[in-house]
Amino acid sequence: MLRTGFARQRNIFRALLIRDLMTRFRREGLGFAWLVLEPALLIVIVIGIWSVQYGSTSHGVGIVPMVLTGYGFLTVWRHILGRSNFALRGSIDLKYHREVQYGDIILSRYLLEIGGTFLAFWTVYLACMLLGMTEPIQDLFTFCLAWVLMAAFSIGFGLNIVAITELWETSERFIPPLMYATLPFTGVFFLVEWLPQRAQDVVVWSPLVNAVELLRAGYWGQSFVSHADIGYLTRASIITLAIGLGLMEVAKRRIKSPS
Repeated sequence: MLRTGFARQRNIFRALLIRDLMTRFRREGLGFAWLVLEPALLIVIVIGIWSVQYGSTSHGVGIVPMVLTGYGFLTVWRHILGRSNFALRGSIDLKYHREVQYGDIILSRYLLEIGGTFLAFWTVYLACMLLGMTEPIQDLFTFCLAWVLMAAFSIGFGLNIVAITELWETSERFIPPLMYATLPFTGVFFLVEWLPQRAQDVVVWSPLVNAVELLRAGYWGQSFVSHADIGYLTRASIITLAIGLGLMEVAKRRIKSPS
């Protein structure tokens, strides 16, 4: 019975992923490849701009790994928040299929964004490695753990946005400003170690900063002075997910499913 349930759930996710890919990218041109190429191009463009502006290093840190570890996360964060506005009512047509739940639809979209960006990172990283533009990742386990926790927090925050935009429609207007307002608290553009002590004490309260610091700790290994707190980031991810799932249950009661 359990195996059958897992198989059914796997098939639902597979069908939803294929449908989302077809809807977004069609089959013309490069088709599904844009799922990876789009974030990869963004990372390459930013590497180019930062390299022209700062050279190969800034404050003794390589520009390529700085961008790779920063903009990969920023892309996940931006895309998940961007796809969360009114996601419940936007998924209502798929509820004609009895076995498909709102959570399946939204989670499949999030996983598509995370998977595409993760593959984009590795595509650009391997290309930079072959060109001698960056060093190898020093601690792969910590690096992958950071991706998992980063994704979990982003998903949890996205679920909160899904619910809030359904419960309070005007909140949609606040999402773009929120995305810009969070930029200084993502840790993408700086290392915590660069900041004065007072500023460090403030920014480490941000789960986003902890996620990026942990990611960079995995990338650079013991040579990197990390200010990440894995326990704090894990708790923040769990709490955010729990609140998001709870609000989702409330918001779903506001949506009229098709009969």
